Amino acid sequence: MKKFLACFEKLATVELKTKRDAKKRADAAALGEVAGSIGAYVIQKGLGHYLKKGHELLPYPVKGPSSRDLSLIVPPDMAELGKKFMAEHQLTGLTFNWGDGPLKDYYNPIKHSVKVTTKSPAVLLHELGHAADIRASGMKLLARGLPGAAAVAAVPASLIYGESIKKKIPGSVDDKIIDAITEHPYLTTLGGYSALMLYPEAKASYSALKFLNKHKGKAGAMAALKNSLGPAFGTYMAGALPLLGAAWFAKHVAEKGKVKESKGMRKAALDLKNIPDSTRKAFWLGFTGAAIPATAGAYYTHGTRGGKAVKEIDKYLRNEKLKEMEGLLGKNYPDVVLLKTVNQIKDKNDVVSGKHPAVTSAAKGLALGTIVGLITATMMHGMDVTKKVVT
Repeated sequence: MKKFLACFEKLATVELKTKRDAKKRADAAALGEVAGSIGAYVIQKGLGHYLKKGHELLPYPVKGPSSRDLSLIVPPDMAELGKKFMAEHQLTGLTFNWGDGPLKDYYNPIKHSVKVTTKSPAVLLHELGHAADIRASGMKLLARGLPGAAAVAAVPASLIYGESIKKKIPGSVDDKIIDAITEHPYLTTLGGYSALMLYPEAKASYSALKFLNKHKGKAGAMAALKNSLGPAFGTYMAGALPLLGAAWFAKHVAEKGKVKESKGMRKAALDLKNIPDSTRKAFWLGFTGAAIPATAGAYYTHGTRGGKAVKEIDKYLRNEKLKEMEGLLGKNYPDVVLLKTVNQIKDKNDVVSGKHPAVTSAAKGLALGTIVGLITATMMHGMDVTKKVVT
């Protein structure tokens, strides 16, 4: 954990004796927030995938992977429960899609569709609970989701920029809001995440459990809670941990950097007319170091017999995969259409590259070399600026 924190801290701060660069700290806090969001998604989906291993997957529907008739997608007992649920909640116009693996059970409010992958009535009823709650209302989805997302994002923003905002806009209501967020970053994060994720999931599960209790008795509802809905909700609760960690990191960075931004560093960084020779050398070093191998590798791929043979093998494997998916899902299934489009784009690119291997290779080398050169030059420029300010 210490090594992980040290790595982020290096990205976060440029320490000049007692001075720290506020922008770097803000970037690090934002990076921590992004990492926390990704971590929340990975944990929730990873645990969800593990929990669903015990559920039997649905077979491929005989009449296609998509239908307005639920009975054509799921077994009769599931279809009966689902239709009763929809009748009680007056749900109409839903489309049901067969899922080709775990992690795919969800309600799509934009398309007003439900995708199911397992033979679990509780999971199906949970997704229908989302449909009954949102009812394809984009405004309702935004009204609930945006405040939650804003609360989560406000934590690093308030910790890093809060004092600056209070000075520029003194005596306004935002002062109290910023103080509340900075004093309670974990509670703010948890509140935002609850509005964004926990409340909608809990409400959908409650609808499913209430329905099961009515039609399958208390034993049926408790079995669904124990085997499916309870553990699934636990994965969403676990997803809050990375976001709480991101809030802690933002607080840690803010507390270690509560000093004035170095005006001298900012002035030196913006002095682009007098770029040091070391910065120019760094650009050309990065450029040649990346451009030469990138050009050589691209030319091997597009301009030699060995490279063309590799491309032919890749094309054959891609087409075989496409044929297999067409046989299983049908030519009009969205994933099949997407893969076919990607294959066509790759084939066209290979044809053009094969006709003009030198030009293609040079263009790829130039692009990658420029990117790497700019990165190395920027890093060197930062070091040069630091030396100017210190000395």
